[in-house]
Amino acid sequence: MSHQDNDPMRIVCKLMTQNFFQRGQNYKGLDPRGMCIIQVDSALFLWIGSELPQSNQDAYMTAA
Repeated sequence: MSHQDNDPMRIVCKLMTQNFFQRGQNYKGLDPRGMCIIQVDSALFLWIGSELPQSNQDAYMTAA
C-alpha cells in the first residue's frame, strides 16, 4: 500500500511545520506519492498527490 519498497503495507504520518508559501533554497514540496492533511488557521485541506496509486487511496483516506 505504501510507496516504501522495504515495507509496502506501512503508512507513515509526519508533522511538517514548513511554510509552503515561502519558496527558497530549503523548500521541499509535498511528496506526490502520498496524501497530506494541511491545517491552516481556519480550515483543513486534504491534498492527494498526483502519483498516489488509486489502489492505495482507500487506505490513505482511512488513515487520514
